[in-house]
Amino acid sequence: MMLLASASVSLIALIGIIFVKLNEEKTKRISHFLISFAAGTLLGAVFFDILPEAIEHSAEYGGEIDPVFLAAVVGFILFFVFEKTLIWYHRHDEHHAREIPRAQTGPLILFGDAVHNFIDGIIIGLSFLADPALGVTATIAIAFHEIPQEIGDFSVLLHSGFSKGYALFFNFLVATTTILGALFAYFVSSAVNLDTFLPIALGLISGGFIYIASVDLIPEINKETRLGHSIATSALFVIGLATIYTVAQLLPHG
Repeated sequence: MMLLASASVSLIALIGIIFVKLNEEKTKRISHFLISFAAGTLLGAVFFDILPEAIEHSAEYGGEIDPVFLAAVVGFILFFVFEKTLIWYHRHDEHHAREIPRAQTGPLILFGDAVHNFIDGIIIGLSFLADPALGVTATIAIAFHEIPQEIGDFSVLLHSGFSKGYALFFNFLVATTTILGALFAYFVSSAVNLDTFLPIALGLISGGFIYIASVDLIPEINKETRLGHSIATSALFVIGLATIYTVAQLLPHG
C-alpha cells in the first residue's frame, strides 16, 4: 500500500500538463490558492493524526512522550538547516551567474526536487509502517503540498530552456524518488526496533511538516493583502485543516 501511495504522489509531477496552455500569471494565482489548502493539510496532519499517533504508540509500549516532542523540535531544526543549505547554494550560484549558464538552473532544481521527494517517500513509508490509516493521512497532506511545488518546478524548467515535453518527463522521472524513499524506509525498518523508533520518527516528521507549513507556505500566503484574496486563502486553509480532521476521524487506526 505504501508503494501505491508513493507512486500516486509521484504522478503529481505530471500536473504540469494542465498548465501548459495557461499563462504565468494565471498559473501563479492558482498555485497561490493551492498553497493555502496545502498549509492547512500539513498542520492538520500533524495535530490531528501524526503527533497523537506518536504519543499513543509511545505510551502503548511504555515509553515517555517527552522524546516525541523533542524529536518534533529536532525535525523542525533539521528542515531549517536543510533549507538554509539549499538557499545558500542557490545564492552562491546566483553570485557566480556570469560563470554559470541559465541551462544549469534546471538540473539544480531537479536535484533539489529529487532529495525532497526522497524524503517525502521516507515519510510516507514510515507513516504506513506506524499505521495504514496514518499513512493515508500523511500521503494526502504530502500530495496537496506537492501540487503547488510541482507547478513551480515545471515553470522553472521551462524558463531554464527545457521544452514542455522534456520538462514533464524529467519532472516525473525525479518524482519517482518518492518510491525509492518509501522502499528505503521499509528496508531500514527491518533493521531497527520499530516500537522504539516509530514514535521518534513520527515526531521528526511532525517537526518537518510544521516547518514547511509555517516557514515556507504561510508567509507566501501573507504576501497578498487584498481583502477578497485574504478571505479566500483563509477559508482554504481552514478547509485543509477540516479535510485532514475528517479523514483522521473516518479512517480507523489499528
